[in-house]
Amino acid sequence: MKRPEIRAGALSPDGNIYAIPAVNTLIPNLTGHRNLWINKLWLDKLGLKAPETTDEFVEVLKAFRDGDPNGNGKPDELPMVVENVGSQRAPVDQIAASWGLYPNMGYRLKMNNGKVEIYVTHEKWKEVLEYMNLLWEEKLLDQGLFSQTADVALSKFNSEIAGVFGLSSDDLWSRYSNDYIPLPPVKNRNGDPQVIGLGSPYGGPAMVITRTNKNPEIPVRWIDYFYTEEGSMFIGCFAPGLEEKTCKVLPDGGYDYTDAMLEDPRGISVAVGEACPLPGGGFPYWRNENNSNYIYSDTVKKAVPVYEPYYQKDPAYPYPVFSIEDAEKVNDIRKDLDTYLAECEAKFITGEMGFDKWQEYVETCEKLGIKELESYFQKAYDSMTE
Repeated sequence: MKRPEIRAGALSPDGNIYAIPAVNTLIPNLTGHRNLWINKLWLDKLGLKAPETTDEFVEVLKAFRDGDPNGNGKPDELPMVVENVGSQRAPVDQIAASWGLYPNMGYRLKMNNGKVEIYVTHEKWKEVLEYMNLLWEEKLLDQGLFSQTADVALSKFNSEIAGVFGLSSDDLWSRYSNDYIPLPPVKNRNGDPQVIGLGSPYGGPAMVITRTNKNPEIPVRWIDYFYTEEGSMFIGCFAPGLEEKTCKVLPDGGYDYTDAMLEDPRGISVAVGEACPLPGGGFPYWRNENNSNYIYSDTVKKAVPVYEPYYQKDPAYPYPVFSIEDAEKVNDIRKDLDTYLAECEAKFITGEMGFDKWQEYVETCEKLGIKELESYFQKAYDSMTE
């Protein structure tokens, strides 16, 4: 497994690695909340097909809004349910995928032939927000977007009122998972390539060795085993010697959890959490498609081929480890800039701020140091890729 972006994430500004990282190459897990799902029962009832363009997406959502697809005689359908917009993982980034925009290095920026560009002042980003404003004005977006907690949003996913939503795992809406099919990013009018952004496979620092250890190579050899194909299976409770305790062997030689774990009334995540540390993390591990069945469910596995053609092709880098001096300057800029960006994003979407204010918005971003921030990300990117 050669993933230079993992090494880049583990490097400190002085070029040394001080902690052994956790590694996550489980693609559905890395897509976060960017995987969209659409209610197939509603499509069938209304005689519709899954939308393939942004215009068709609007028409399908309108049909969900007006056609009483859940059949209860009440106008209670929510065409598109989303979690708090404050996160860079949802829902604006789900829509931005249709414009080929996706975060990298833990921020809304892209790499263009080695040049870092923060795209929140670009014309394409404006088009994304204009489209979101259209969805908001037509009440196709859940109007609780900016006020509800994540728990409230999740309760709507796991109900009979949601048309479209985005989640990477079906464990939070398993009661209705058979009602939904995966919806890849739709094509916009410009014909921009659709892209589903991925999180970095670098999972953060997970283990250090005390300086008093006289033989550090010994624990390193032990930990290194868990980054192998065989060793990673122990982390997921799938390994020889664990049969019938936590796992069972499948006819093809693979593993799955025992029926007792799969059918635990508390949920598979709780059962797995008691048996192994993988769900919670906090230790050096390699999470992959072979050891994460509690995340990589059959529903998610079947959906991967639908999303896969749109997965981000360039490396997904983690948020940089800036030098102390640069980190102070970056934090000073982001303190005000990020607040302003979040406020304006909400105002543009809800119509509180008209798009005739766009140039004023761009100029304010520049006054708040967005270009300077871009230079610090560029410096960090150059350091990680040299």
